Amino acid sequence: MLFLLFCTSIIGENGFCESKAKTSPDVKLRLAENETDPEKALQKFRMIIEKNPGFRNNDRAALGMCRIFHLQSRWNDLEKCSRAGISAYKKNPSADEFRYFLALALAQLGRYDEARKECLALCESNHGYEMLSKTLLLLSHINKKITGYSDEYIETLKDVTLGLYDSEMIQTSIFLLGDFFENKKDYDRAYSAYTDVVKYFPDSPEAALSLARISLIKEHNPVRKKYFSDSAMLAKAEKIDITPEINGENPEKTQNFFSVSIGSFGTINETNEIKKILADFGTVKAVKLRTGYSLLVGMNASSDEAMKTKIRLAEEQGINGKIVKISTVSGKKYIYGE
Repeated sequence: MLFLLFCTSIIGENGFCESKAKTSPDVKLRLAENETDPEKALQKFRMIIEKNPGFRNNDRAALGMCRIFHLQSRWNDLEKCSRAGISAYKKNPSADEFRYFLALALAQLGRYDEARKECLALCESNHGYEMLSKTLLLLSHINKKITGYSDEYIETLKDVTLGLYDSEMIQTSIFLLGDFFENKKDYDRAYSAYTDVVKYFPDSPEAALSLARISLIKEHNPVRKKYFSDSAMLAKAEKIDITPEINGENPEKTQNFFSVSIGSFGTINETNEIKKILADFGTVKAVKLRTGYSLLVGMNASSDEAMKTKIRLAEEQGINGKIVKISTVSGKKYIYGE
């Protein structure tokens, strides 16, 4: 009921186009997921929830709404939608996805104490590696906003580094540890963290960034020093395959470039439909993530050029993208979010 009230409050009385076609909710859901117009997609998702209160995949429709609000940076709507989803589907496995969206919205709205509370609750309820790792990194961002480069911030990073060593976030968390120590002028530990990124993740974008940081702090004559107590994680890290990678038959000749990442999307069909409406933006590539897909828009030599694409996406399509750097190593492309 709460989710229906939310939908009605957003749409208004005449927001839906009634259809006489006796289409099953499953088909309507697929049509909504393949809709290229975000506002029409929102209407279709809401129609499914309103007209089919017992439909088993209503949570999927609600998550579709959350993803659109996220893409459009509609943080107030994302908060309302995710709260309604948590209430309506609290016994469903998707409840944790709604809680993550809620924490993200609250963080973007600057309500860090509330966002932190949601992250902690999510860490308690979901121990899946990928969900836990992205939640902890969001929590570290929130802690940094609240307390700066504090002990609480570094402890959260250590949780990711030591406890989630086979997560796709691991090289990022070690790099951020190095950044923390460098900010504290603890150049020995900063050097050690950056060196471990280079040693154990040599093909990652974080390794290139770490090398640049090492060159800057070498004037302080740093030496290797243990920066956390458990090094067992690093032995296992050598076997980790860094993701995501761009799937494609013809790899680009350009080794490094900047792009604008949008998504994620739940299905490849949804991804391809969005890709079609972005045809005027030049090169648009689909990226397979561990869960879902995203799109990379444009191939730019600099982040300034990518910013122009980001602005155009916002002005013409109402899409909020993130500038990323793509590095090519041994025929594989790795994505690093700035």
